[in-house]
Order: sequence, then structure tokens, then C-alpha cells
Amino acid sequence: MNMPLGTKAAGLDVRKLVASYRGLTAVDGISFSIPPSKFLTLLGPSGCGKSTTLRSVAGLHQIDAGEIRIGEIPVATADLHIRPEHREINMVFQSYAIWPHMTVADNVAYGLKMKGLPREVIRKQVTDMLDLVGLTAFSDRMATGLSGGQQQRVALARALATQPRILLLDEPLSNLDSVLRNRMRCEIMRIQRELGTTTLYVTHDCAEALSMSDRILVMDKGQIAQAETPEGLYRYPASRFVAEFIGQANVVLGIVLDVAETEILVEVSGLGQDLKLNARRRPEDKPAKGQIVDLIIRPESLRQATPQDTQVVSGRILQKEFLGSRTEVSVRVGEETLRLDTVDRVEGNPGDRLQLSMPSDAIVWAPASSN
Repeated sequence: MNMPLGTKAAGLDVRKLVASYRGLTAVDGISFSIPPSKFLTLLGPSGCGKSTTLRSVAGLHQIDAGEIRIGEIPVATADLHIRPEHREINMVFQSYAIWPHMTVADNVAYGLKMKGLPREVIRKQVTDMLDLVGLTAFSDRMATGLSGGQQQRVALARALATQPRILLLDEPLSNLDSVLRNRMRCEIMRIQRELGTTTLYVTHDCAEALSMSDRILVMDKGQIAQAETPEGLYRYPASRFVAEFIGQANVVLGIVLDVAETEILVEVSGLGQDLKLNARRRPEDKPAKGQIVDLIIRPESLRQATPQDTQVVSGRILQKEFLGSRTEVSVRVGEETLRLDTVDRVEGNPGDRLQLSMPSDAIVWAPASSN
């Protein structure tokens, strides 16, 4: 079915999407949307359903239920499947998938030629794309003779050359070393901002998601565990799973004693002492008195206690690692092991006692998990 969708950036709307993979439900009723020109990342561990979601949007996977719209046009339901080439969506794969028998310029021109555009239009668009990704000097080189990072830029230029309404990227940096990953991360951000292309990105790498995205959807077992801005996701994780997937997290159980406008008072028993801790909360997240909750504090938010601190716990140093710009310390406090990550000098060695401050504005709560 030929359904021309135009070439301007479009919004994406996914509603109650259900999709199976090898007889199992891989995506279980998720809904999300991307406004035009925004960058959204699907983040999660292997098997969470993020790639199946991406392939469903691309038209490479038939969905079981729900609806996918590009702009105002339905492209997928249980009874409708518009072919990938008619969705005006392009995709960059983890494996690059560039044509080995073509030059860099011919790879970038491929989609334009398939559209039957005039030769001069193709030449100008290829020139513009190669300039955008910094490969003008390599236009006549065979694409597979380039480095991994350069090949990925060829794949990106090819995907953008036809001015897709939505750009899909499936773990595009996972085959690159750490230096190239960081460089390409910056390149993709720059290009996406410059062109304003609506982008759906899939990764299991938290640094990629946090640094590049306007919004992140954390997926787990086929469902959305949390949808938030990068900063909101890191500062206010909705669960222990999200907190521990997005960086390091100290998590302790407690019982809610009181609920105020911006804080809650929680009784904690697992830290080897009767302790009442204040933790921050957002107005829309209100636990009930008596509710068992997870208290979450990031290692960089812990610090060595001073006489002025009020929320203090005492423990014994298990391990201390000096890492140049920072020091990581594991401290056994009651039944828990807390991690401290600090740029300050830490007094003491393994076996010594250490007092830790747990500021209330650094502690957040989430419903207690079964972990």
C-alpha cells in the first residue's frame, strides 16, 4: 500500500501496543508519543521489548494489537500494516548495514535514487549530507574501507538524506570503542538538533540515554517502568529497578510515619540503629502512612558526616578505591552495604569506622520492590 507521508518531521503516537516475538509477548500494551523534532530513547536491559517496539514502528514487525500513527496517519494496527518503505521512516542499524560494493557517496545517494530524484538534486543532497557528518573528503572511498565510526556516519548520512519524517536508531554505537562512542554520541546530538528530525533511539547504555534524550522511556518485561526527562529520571526514579538501572543506587527499606508537603518521615531499621529519616517527595507522589517503601540515595549524595549534620549513620569501611578524580568507598552499616562516591578526601581505611551523612534532600522514596 503506497501511502506517501511527506518529508517534514512528524510526531509519533503509539497507543496500547502489543507485539509478540517467537510466541511470547515482547511488548505488553505500552503507550507513548514523540512531538515533532524531539528525541526519545527506549532504554532497558536485553529482552525488555525495546527493539521489538522500534521494529514495530519501522514496519519490520507485525503488531498484535494497538495502533501506531505517524503524524495523523495510522500506519499499523492489528489489521493494518503499511510497508516500511511507505512510512517515510529511516533506520540506522547496530551493524551499520552499508553497501560494501558502493562508495561512500553512492551509499548516501541510494535512497534518493530509489525515489527517482533528478541527478542534480541527488548530487546536492549527498554533498550536504557528507558535509554534515564530516565525510566530504571520503566521498569516493569504498564505504567498508572506513573505520567503524566513519561507517556509522555513512549510515547516518544515508538515513537522513531522504529527509525522513522519523529517524530510528537501534543501538547504533554498541560496536564502537568508548572513545568513538562518546564522539559519535556528540555527533548524533549535534545533527539531530541541527536538522530537527524526530528521533526514536534504542539503547541499553544509560550514558547515551541521559546525555542525548529529551525524554526517556525505561522498559522492563515488555512494559514502561518509567517515562521522564533525563534529570527527572535520575533524581526521582519510580522504582528500585529504575534507580539501579540508571547508575548506582543505595536502597534501604523503611515504613512511612508521616507525610508532609515536600517530605516524608520514614522509620528505618536495617541500618543497625533505630533511625527516622526525612526523604523528599514530589507533590504528585504521595505514599500512605504505614506504607513500606524503598529509600533511594545516590552514592555521590552521601558524604562524610560533620558535627552539624542531623541525619547520620555509622558503619565500618569494607573497601576503599582511589580513582584519581574521586574515591569510592563501601561501608557496612547494620545489615546494609552503602556506597559512597566522592571527590573529597576520605579519612580511614578498611576496618575503620566512618560516619555518613544522609541529607533529606538527597533521599527519594519509591514503592517497596520485591527484590
